[in-house]
Amino acid sequence: LIPSSNRSRSHTTTTNVPSLANPAILVNGDFEMNGDITVMGTSGSIHSNGNLSKTGDAGTISGSATSSGTYTGPAIAAGATGGGRPTINVPEVRASDYQGIADYKLKAVAGSLVVQTKDGAGVWTDCTTSECNSTGWSYSGGTFSTGMNPTGATYYVEGDVSIGNTSGSTNREVSVISTGSINVQGGSSELTPALSANGIQFV
Repeated sequence: LIPSSNRSRSHTTTTNVPSLANPAILVNGDFEMNGDITVMGTSGSIHSNGNLSKTGDAGTISGSATSSGTYTGPAIAAGATGGGRPTINVPEVRASDYQGIADYKLKAVAGSLVVQTKDGAGVWTDCTTSECNSTGWSYSGGTFSTGMNPTGATYYVEGDVSIGNTSGSTNREVSVISTGSINVQGGSSELTPALSANGIQFV
């Protein structure tokens, strides 16, 4: 037997960070950054509780780029860069808590896209107007997709989301609240939070 005072002990160090001080991008798993990534602002940092990697030298991060696992890639952050950092507790986030700020609700019924808006009583109702039918979204195989020119609005989506390459020089004011995953491909124009989203870009 090994005396208790001589036993090796392993533990995980966790840092509790107030929500207002959380980095702009905070994930529990691994996070991979491709292309020319820009993260700016007073909370312009990235932290992964898994591994963090960056391909290519292009990009700017005004804060730090850290991970609890490993870090692979160039030092593109103005602040600290590297792995082996304490984990940061990720606040509990439920998409449904943000449903009330959405302009449109996207859902699938029998494999087809259904766009809903709120009626006068705030109840989501199927919408068939030309405005609802021209938001730029489609549905296939469990994923809601939009291409180069989605209508500027806040969307609550029941499922996975894919936002394709945006084109042109005009920014798109689009916010997405999704019960599934969100895949953003980027493009020549930027995505900025919709006015109705109170500064929220993706949930």
